[in-house]
Order: sequence, then C-alpha cells, then structure tokens
Amino acid sequence: EDEENRKGACLLNVLLVRNNFGWVAGETLVRIMRASCAGGEDEEKGDVHALARLFCESQNRVDASSPPNGKAQEGQVTNLEPEDVVEALKVFAKVRSPASVRRLTGIAVVGEDTQAEFGESASALHVALQRASPPWSSKQVDLLRGLSRIKVQEGGEILFTAPHGIFLERDGCLTHKSEDWTTFLAGRFSECLDGSCLVWCDSERCKSDHLKLPDPFNRDPNYLARAELGNNPWNVALAYHRTRFGVVPGKVSSSCLHVDLHGRRDWAPSVNVDNSDCDIGAAALEYYEGSISSGSGQVSWTVGRSYADRGDSPPVFPPGLAAHLRACLAQDLRELFSNWCPCGSGEKERFVVNEAPRLNGLTAGSNRFTLSRQGVELGLVSVQLELSKRLRRALKDDEWAQERFAEALKSAWQKCVSSFSTSQLRETF
Repeated sequence: EDEENRKGACLLNVLLVRNNFGWVAGETLVRIMRASCAGGEDEEKGDVHALARLFCESQNRVDASSPPNGKAQEGQVTNLEPEDVVEALKVFAKVRSPASVRRLTGIAVVGEDTQAEFGESASALHVALQRASPPWSSKQVDLLRGLSRIKVQEGGEILFTAPHGIFLERDGCLTHKSEDWTTFLAGRFSECLDGSCLVWCDSERCKSDHLKLPDPFNRDPNYLARAELGNNPWNVALAYHRTRFGVVPGKVSSSCLHVDLHGRRDWAPSVNVDNSDCDIGAAALEYYEGSISSGSGQVSWTVGRSYADRGDSPPVFPPGLAAHLRACLAQDLRELFSNWCPCGSGEKERFVVNEAPRLNGLTAGSNRFTLSRQGVELGLVSVQLELSKRLRRALKDDEWAQERFAEALKSAWQKCVSSFSTSQLRETF
C-alpha cells in the first residue's frame, strides 16, 4: 500500500486515497476526524471526575433554570454523587476521560437487533449506558456528550466565558462564525487573576477551524430557549460555578463576577456596529433589578417585567447595580487604554469604550437567553464585553496589556461590591 512512500499511513488514509481523495486531502480529513473524537494529549488526560461533578450539578439542581414550580425534569435523577457517575462510566462504558466520551458518542452502533432496540442514531455510549444498572436515559447521555465538549478551568470566583470560539448554528439565523482570539483571551484573563474559565474544548475548536462549519449537535450557548437551559452544558457549568462559591441570588456581596467575552466587527461607515472597540453590555443585569416603592422603602419588581412563562420568582438585584458596574468598568478600561502603547509601538492607540452599546447582553423582544442573562438568573453578576477585532488583535500579542486588562476588570468589580455592601440601600435587600 506504500506506493508513494507514505510510511505510517493508516487504513483510513489508504481508503480515502483509493476513493479519489489525494494524500493531502486524505491526511487533512484524518486529522479532522481524530480531532472530533479525541483531541490533543492534554485532553486525553482530562479528568472524568470533573465531568461527573458537572453532570451531578445538572441532575441534582432544581432552580431558576429548571422548569416552573421547581419540578425535576423527565429522566432526571436527584441526589447523585460524582463517584457513582465515575463508577458507571468506567464499568459500563470503559470511559477514562472526556475524550473517551467524545470517541464513544462518535461511533454508531451496528446490527439490526441493536438498532431496533436503541435506534439507528444511537452511539456506542448510548448503548453502553442504557444497558447500565440503573439505565441512563438518552437525554442524560446527550448531556454527558455535551459536557465532554466544553473545558472548565476551576479557579477563583471571577469567571470568564467565550461561547463563540467555534462555528455555531442559530435557529432561524445564519451560521454564527467563530470569533477570533476570544477563547485565548478568556483563558489569559482567567490565568492573570487566578480565576475560572469556561470555553469550548480544544477538539471542538480544532474541528471547527478545519471544517468552517457548525456541528448541529452544538447549540449556541448565547441563544438558548428556556426549555433548553437545564440540559445545556454551558448553563450547567454556570450553575456549578454558583454552587462552588455559595452564591445567594440578588446578594451582591456573595455573588461572583461573570465576564462573557465576545468579538465584534471593527467600525466602518458601511458596517452596522457602534463606533467603539470595547462595548460594555449590562442590560441583562439591569433587566433583573428591583425598584423601591414610592415612600414605603419596600422592594418591588421593576415595572414592565413580565414572567408569565414561569411559576417562580427570578432573582432581584439592587437598583442601580448595572449602571454602577458599567461606570466602574468604563473608568478603569479608559485609564488602561490611555496609557497603552500596543506591542511596544511607542504610539498610543485610540481604543473607544462604549457604555451604551447595541450589543448589550440582552436579546430585546425575544425569549432567547444570552449567556449573561443565564448567569444573572443564576445569581451571578454578569456583564457582556464585545471587543473589536483590532482590540483583540492588539491584546493577543501583548502580555502586559492582558494582565492590565484583567486587573481593570477585577478592580472595577471590587469597587462595585464595596459600594453596594456598605450602603443603606444594599441593606434593604
């Protein structure tokens, strides 16, 4: 088979070449398939216990992201322990890492009897876990599959997310392209602050970069319907972060800052975006603020907020929190930009901060949930940052600026917490 001196070519390479794919195309396809199933060496060593903890968070939670009235979802098992999940994965599916989950969900079952029992689209993991004792539901296996496609770095209380690091489908919309360097920057900011980070795993990003197409299984975490929240891996990871730090919804002093990073286009006269580089979107937080009833000093729900689609009450944050956080962030980021010469150029770049952007973290007139809105519903203080491409390009090559940018976010958050922890208004809540 080594006609062209291709030593080490695998069987898949040979089959692709025999079916009129050239060697280069064949090797590219093999790399894509390997990436979609396993990923790099670091992912092969991934911790299945971390995957189990996230899975248990989903199964044991009954909160704002569960259906109305706090009822458990169909197929949901409560009071699960991570060790039980790890044992089931190892015994019935031979799973040792998140990469094993991705591999097994990429292998379709064969045989008429098996397909008749589990369906033609069932994977090897579905079959293994549905034959476990007790059996897993298809919904549980799909959740496990989704959780294996994200990467969670468990650090400090400040959480950075980058949901658009890959190509994604949106219901009724054009394909959402990946946003360059947002995953890298989320990781760097988290590293600078010893914080936490939530991004797509390396194998999903590798697959997306090669194909330039979305995987239909991956839902856009920034465009979810309420019914999807409880079984979406990104929402589960947000809820797990809240659980780790004992967040009390609506209580600023016990909450965590959640920074959701996005990439926007550079401004041009012909482009329908704001003339800015760093858009601070806190509309989701503002949407959940309370108000003070006239003369009584009592807290009431802000006028015009309708939650007829659910049977429980959302968290209520102190009025003015969103505006104060925006102002603190804007002040510290403008100070950074005024003193920054990107990549040692010796010339200060004019990066513009926008406190009232159109891309503000809340999908107006829609029942779709952005990631920042999901975070706020879970009790996190979430803000969406939209960074222009020229700002992202400058940040990615400048470690000094990465550290100062992260420190500016932390400083603004500390000022905000201090203000709302000491005021009489805060005590009312």
